[in-house]
Amino acid sequence: MLERHMKRKKVKELKKRKAAVAISFDDGRIDNYRAILDILVEDDFPSTVYITTGFVDGTCEENLLPTSKHAMTITNIQQLFSEPLVEIGLHGDKHLNSDEDIITSRNKMIGWLSLPEDYRFGFSSPGSGFSIEKLKSNENESCIYYNGLSYIAVGPRYRNLHL
Repeated sequence: MLERHMKRKKVKELKKRKAAVAISFDDGRIDNYRAILDILVEDDFPSTVYITTGFVDGTCEENLLPTSKHAMTITNIQQLFSEPLVEIGLHGDKHLNSDEDIITSRNKMIGWLSLPEDYRFGFSSPGSGFSIEKLKSNENESCIYYNGLSYIAVGPRYRNLHL
């Protein structure tokens, strides 16, 4: 209990100082879901969750699983998406970091969240084979887009957010 209180106190202190902090979570682990709801959402602290969709829906082969921890459910992701300060991003479907893997993840997420086909997701794919040459620049935006993906994860919920 004391540890949880201290974490909340630190978050509140950071917000008062207007410190530039980005908190993100990878893969879609259930323990991250609990931390986001219990600490960050409760204290109005923005965060981004990069979801490996195949981990969540059980279609990722065991040798490709990003972690041995338990995954969130689709319902958990839907609940997080309903929170205004939680950005849902993509981390691939099978954690392969390829164009196709990220686009497969996007298509699943569009269905799970009942979003329009033109919805733009941020994504995290470090060390990926994602081809920057395939990306198209939109001069009116600060991001680069390709097939509904934002390269450089600045999702639509954060563009006009001022803390």
